[in-house]
Amino acid sequence: MKIILVNIFFYPDTFGGATTVVEENAKILTNMGHKVIVISLCNRPELAQNQILKTSHKGIVNLQINANPLNRKEKYIGHKKTTHIIANLISDIIPDVLHVHCIQEIGISFLKEIENFSNLYKTKKILSTHDYWWLYENMFLLGKDSKFTTNTNLKKSTNLLLDDFHIERSKKLNNALKTFDYISTPSDYSTAIHKLNFPAFDFFTLSNGVNLSNSNCIKKDKSKTVYGFMGGPGDIKGFDIIIEATKNASLNNTEIILVKAHESWYEGIDLPKIFKVIDRFRQDELDTFYKKIDILLFPSQWGETFGLAIREALNRKKWVITTNNGAQEEPITENVNGNIIDIGKKSVASLTSLFEEYDKNIPVSNSSYNHSYEDQVNQALNFYDK
Repeated sequence: MKIILVNIFFYPDTFGGATTVVEENAKILTNMGHKVIVISLCNRPELAQNQILKTSHKGIVNLQINANPLNRKEKYIGHKKTTHIIANLISDIIPDVLHVHCIQEIGISFLKEIENFSNLYKTKKILSTHDYWWLYENMFLLGKDSKFTTNTNLKKSTNLLLDDFHIERSKKLNNALKTFDYISTPSDYSTAIHKLNFPAFDFFTLSNGVNLSNSNCIKKDKSKTVYGFMGGPGDIKGFDIIIEATKNASLNNTEIILVKAHESWYEGIDLPKIFKVIDRFRQDELDTFYKKIDILLFPSQWGETFGLAIREALNRKKWVITTNNGAQEEPITENVNGNIIDIGKKSVASLTSLFEEYDKNIPVSNSSYNHSYEDQVNQALNFYDK
């Protein structure tokens, strides 16, 4: 089977959980004997705009287009020339399956253009949404107050900016969804929100997989309770909540490891001594990281569509502290494999109490999570073959 995957990023320009999912799926499909071609973007100042950079890694061909700077409208419509290049690449390849993932900066125009190519009428077209980009300009559903939407029925939200631009954008994206034979989201929570706002379409849940542990990841040194946090220094992932809670708590045996995905992360921030900053790690180094921690901190301040790190941690028998009102809480059972705290101002008080409790006693997880990337791909293949 010949499969095209479309995603804004792909190796060697890896960034974000959704990209990890696409990359892992591509590897498995290739190992199964399918021919996988990826179309993605890159930003290379030394190359001409819209120049195509062809790379190959582990049998996967990645066709990267050197992206143009975009204005506000182009971020959902797409750059005219880039759109034309992508549509023609798809038409030239004639895939059996076109599986579209995150298309921020790529836009939707290529979808309309490929409808004009008669040689693609047999191509199965599938969309997997990994965030809320199809619903709102801000893919996290953050309003003008920088808070998560007050109502997941967006028409009733009081803090989202539902102006003429939003209305025009919604109409065009609603029309673009008609291109696809199947549309998935990674969680029941996300599926429900998309169904609520796009009632004319039948969304289904295609849960992301995780790289399963290859070893025992129990931390041997029990002298300290060690937390891991991978969300970065922004408020959206709850970093400010963590800082405030550590200031309020009386802690003697606690360490918090901050993983930086960017060189600039945590630069210029005067961190308390209990924090330790480490460089990002590869997927094949997950076990090494999780052997260092007891608890994953995931105090996200928006309704996550999935929460990849949570599932990876649970697979390695790690306790998870996360928030409610999102897919991040779906695999958590309170006081069995983690704790669920409120989004918002109450997060600080709840996290402060947990920090003090676990400073004295390290919690032990009594459940796991074993949905692998192989499981995800096998589920996707059911739709590829329909």
